[in-house]
Amino acid sequence: MLRIHFTAEDLGRIRLAEGPDPLWEVVLSLHVLQTERPVRPFDRWRRAALRHFTPEVRELASLTPAKGYSADFLTPATAAPGIDAGLAGIEDTPAEQLRTDISLLSRQQRLPDWAGRLAVGDRAAVAAVTRTVRSYYTAALAPLWPELEQSAAAERNRYGQLAFHGGLKLALAELHPTARWRGSVLELGYPVHQEVHLGGRGLILTPSYFCLGRPITFRDPGRPPTLVYPISATDSGALTGERPGAAALDALFGRGRARVLRAIAERPRISTTGLAGLLGISAAGASQHATVLRTAGLIYTTRTGGTARHSLTLRGRSLLR
Repeated sequence: MLRIHFTAEDLGRIRLAEGPDPLWEVVLSLHVLQTERPVRPFDRWRRAALRHFTPEVRELASLTPAKGYSADFLTPATAAPGIDAGLAGIEDTPAEQLRTDISLLSRQQRLPDWAGRLAVGDRAAVAAVTRTVRSYYTAALAPLWPELEQSAAAERNRYGQLAFHGGLKLALAELHPTARWRGSVLELGYPVHQEVHLGGRGLILTPSYFCLGRPITFRDPGRPPTLVYPISATDSGALTGERPGAAALDALFGRGRARVLRAIAERPRISTTGLAGLLGISAAGASQHATVLRTAGLIYTTRTGGTARHSLTLRGRSLLR
């Protein structure tokens, strides 16, 4: 379990990343390529990207195994966005951090011989890593980048709506289905137990296209507190090559309730009266459908001036996906 300890000051210092982080997407997409089990939303992308899984990229992937620790230095915190700033951050990694990261990796797996040069701060070895990262990013990720940016923009809007209408705690609780508050501590499902004490530093939220299943953070407590979490970009036709039809949802819920769920997805914060008018049903019927969907955890409802307004939860978005 991951436990993030907030102070009142931290809640005022939460920042949602401007867009997808190129280096986090490099690391997490390499996780996808190395995962043995099928990862259906990424199947089409994976088949194409495996053409770029060159011997150099395979060596890079040894620093980012699908399970366990991935080298923190590959995802530096930079003041400017973009791949160039990220690669400059890798090249500027202090020798001490390189030594620490390689030492942690060597405890869980066998590393190639050249990793020893990284561990002693060999700048030529670091430069070789940055060249491989750039080559892989250009071939495997750059073609998808406009779509990644669009998905991140949609996530910023969703998070902003949640924070504005339900407060920061609700917005944080909706980052992932495993998220829950225990007092001032946000708990999330995690493969190991880790405690993160923000201590007034705030938290950077980074939505990720390729994040598999659970959020991820740095192992090093001295790094800027960051939580990378999956967004609903994985229903993209660019990845799957297909769009799910409505028939399965209709069969699951019944056509009427499925229409209500889709209407709320298309018009966040729609009122009960608005739902009734849009779908041609009674206000009582719309309210009943909303109650069932809310009880199932698929929508949440806020009240403003006596008007009930409905939006999807993360679980509801995942179901539609």
